[in-house]
Amino acid sequence: MTEVSIELVPRSLASLDAELRTVAEQFPSVRTVNVPDLLRFPLRSWDACAHARHVVPTAIPHLRAMDFAPGRTFVLREKLASERVFWGISPVVGARTRAWWETKNHAFFPAAFEPTLAWSRDFAARALDWARGADTNLYFMPIRVDLATWLGGIL
Repeated sequence: MTEVSIELVPRSLASLDAELRTVAEQFPSVRTVNVPDLLRFPLRSWDACAHARHVVPTAIPHLRAMDFAPGRTFVLREKLASERVFWGISPVVGARTRAWWETKNHAFFPAAFEPTLAWSRDFAARALDWARGADTNLYFMPIRVDLATWLGGIL
């Protein structure tokens, strides 16, 4: 069964609480959140996850392979072989955002890609259909968009 997670950025406890309320009220089928560990914010992902578990049953601290020393990434890959894997989906709603993804994360975009909210909503819906058919999992990262506006009517 496909599981969906939404990424919540831990800017502060107050902002995390507001986003958790949005998830609980507008997306009650979402039972999992993942939280990146962003060094520019004082709240660590593992602390934010402990806090989030008061609202959702599962909260996953988000650690990326690129955050580890290059020699250790193979160890991480081996450890994840038996774990649930979540594919990350993020809206890209501007040329600067697209350039950031291409430069920072080496992302690539399909030829028909458009940096609009409408395209990102359609892609989120298609990704969810794919994940359900492939029996895999997704997490949604609402970067620079309102969560309810982006995923309303899709989840």
